[in-house]
Amino acid sequence: MASLFNQVPSVSTVFALYTSLSAISMILRRIINEIVPKPIIDYINVKIVDLFTSYCQSSFTLVIEHKWGFCDNQTFRAAEVYFKMRLAGLSTGQLLVGSSDLKNPEAEPNLGIPVNTKIVDEFEGIHLEWTLHCVELKSYPFEKRYFNLTCKKEFREKIMTDYLTYIAASAEKIMRHREKLFIYSYSREGGWQSAK
Repeated sequence: MASLFNQVPSVSTVFALYTSLSAISMILRRIINEIVPKPIIDYINVKIVDLFTSYCQSSFTLVIEHKWGFCDNQTFRAAEVYFKMRLAGLSTGQLLVGSSDLKNPEAEPNLGIPVNTKIVDEFEGIHLEWTLHCVELKSYPFEKRYFNLTCKKEFREKIMTDYLTYIAASAEKIMRHREKLFIYSYSREGGWQSAK
């Protein structure tokens, strides 16, 4: 036990080593800043941070925005339809509930997707997390809506090919099943009303 204490350097030795390394690193930093242009230093810093985060991060996030160019993103719409029909059975901490049927107050309420609520789904044993986000904008369209779909990085290709195709096919099937014709008439006194 006594030999262990003899091998430990003194505090003054450790402090001297620390100050020497600090001084050398400050001198090297100054030399690098003088010689290497700032854009190259910034580029190297970004690459090092990207390398470190991609090495440490095990998940991958797909961003599915409501708009694709100037039209609606059909992948976003498919996810919205798919989850609205499956919300009651999915694992989520919150549900958005509402009804717009004033003529039938006993009608079953509709389920919606709450903003910033994590929705957990599973596809062929793969754990998936969906979150709907909404950001207010200062100009038209005044809001930006998008889904984040997060999964393990190793399942990225399977999710992008098989799962998103499954979501689109399921949504199409749901839409075909729900297809109805609604006819409205307009009167100056009452505005638009259903012409049942």
